[in-house]
Amino acid sequence: MFVFSRRSMQHMLDAISQWMPAAPLAELVGRLNRHRTNRLPQMWELAMLYGLGAVVELTHEHPLPYGRPDLWFSVPDGDRSMPVVGDVTTLSDIALDAANAFEQLTDAMHKQARKAGLQGGGFHVSVAHLEPGASRTSKVQLLIPKAPAFEQMVKRHIKPFARKVAAAPAETHLLEVDEGGAKFNVKYSGPSQYSSGSHRSYDSVLSLENNALFNRLNDKTKQLRGAPEGAVRVLVVCDGDCSLLGRAQPMEGFSARRIAEMFLRGSKTIDLVLVVTVFEESGLVWPQRNRRELRGELIAAPKSARPSHLTDSTIDAVQHVFELALGKLPVPKMMPNNAVRRNLDSDWSASMQGGYMSSGHRIKVSARAVLELLAGTQSFEDFASAHGWDEGQANFFKLRLDAGQLFRSIRIESLDPDGDDDWLEFEFGPPDPAVSHFRVSGRE
Repeated sequence: MFVFSRRSMQHMLDAISQWMPAAPLAELVGRLNRHRTNRLPQMWELAMLYGLGAVVELTHEHPLPYGRPDLWFSVPDGDRSMPVVGDVTTLSDIALDAANAFEQLTDAMHKQARKAGLQGGGFHVSVAHLEPGASRTSKVQLLIPKAPAFEQMVKRHIKPFARKVAAAPAETHLLEVDEGGAKFNVKYSGPSQYSSGSHRSYDSVLSLENNALFNRLNDKTKQLRGAPEGAVRVLVVCDGDCSLLGRAQPMEGFSARRIAEMFLRGSKTIDLVLVVTVFEESGLVWPQRNRRELRGELIAAPKSARPSHLTDSTIDAVQHVFELALGKLPVPKMMPNNAVRRNLDSDWSASMQGGYMSSGHRIKVSARAVLELLAGTQSFEDFASAHGWDEGQANFFKLRLDAGQLFRSIRIESLDPDGDDDWLEFEFGPPDPAVSHFRVSGRE
C-alpha cells in the first residue's frame, strides 16, 4: 500500500507515459514494482510528475553539468517566461526509528507474551534516554540495545518475564532492566485488551544544521548547480514518514520552515523549497473516516537574502503552478508512516476484508477477499475470523442457506474510484425448494 491507491498510481503512470521517454518510465515502473521495499520516494516522484505534467509542459531529467533533475518547466511572470528547474526527494525517519527501537521492543514483548500463552495486552513499556550531548550527538537517544545485543536482552529478560506473567496473569508484575545500553521497565497490571508505552521524543530536531532536512538540501546543491542563469531552482521535499515535515508547530526544536529558511539564506544553488505533506483530520465519532489531504508549503529565504531573479511575482507564479499540480492528485488513502510499514510488509494494498453491508435480501462483502477465498490463497478460517464469525457474529451466508435462500444475482459495485477494492453484492431470492422444504403455495 502507498499513500495513494494502486489504481490511482496506475492512472498516473498511464498519463505520464504520453510524454515521458520510455527508458526512465520503465525504470520508474521497475522501482515501483520492487516488492517489500520502501517505494515512497518513487511514489512521490510519480505523483509530482503527474501533477505538474497535467498543468505545464514538463521535461523529465533534462541534463545539467552535474545531474539530471526530475523537473524542468516554465512559469509566466509578467511579460517573460521563467524557467524552473527542480528535483523531487523524500525524507523518512526509518534510520532514526531503527536507532531508537521502541516499536521493536514492544513487539518483542508481545511476541514473547503470545508464545507464553497470553492473549491481549496489559503491558506498559517505559524507556529511559540520554539527552543530547550525553549521547555525543545533537539527538535524544533511547536506551534500547541494538542487534545482536537486543536479541540477547530478549532471551535474558523479556522471555522469562513473559513466562512469569503467564504463570500468574491475574497479578501485577514488574520488569526492570538497567545494563549497558539498556534501561527500561515493563509493568504488567493484569489482563487487558490494550497495552501502552512511554518514552522521550527522539524525533524532535534540536539543531538547525544537523538534521535530515538540512543535510538533504546540502546534498542536492550540486545537482542543481548547473541550471541556466536566472532559472528558479526548487527542491520538492516530500513526506515519506518524517516527523519533521509533519509538524507545523513542533513542541520543541525547530520546524521544517525554520530549517529551510536557514539553509536558503546561504544557498547559491537552491532558491525555493516546497514541502509536501499529508494532513489528517481525525473523525471524532468514526476514526476510520479520517479526512486526509495534501498540503504544500513553498519556502523562500527572507527578502534580504534572496537572489535578484527571485521576485515576489516569480514566487507567486511558481506557487500557483504547484498548487494546481497538487490539486490534480487524488485524495490520500493512507498516512506516510502506515504506508511505509505496508510497503515493507506486503506486496499489495489492503482489501476491505472484514467489512460488509447488509440490507434486506442483499449483502455486500469485499470482492478481493471472496476471490482470495475461492482461489485458495486464504483459508475459510481466516475469512471467518475477519468477519467475526469465530467470535459469535452470525455467518450471514449460512443464515441465508439455513433459510433455504440461494443467490438471485451477483454484481460488482465500485466503492471508490480511487480505492483498491470493490463491493461484491449478493442478492438472495425467496426460499428455493432445491435447498428447503416443500410448501403449500398461497391460493387466491
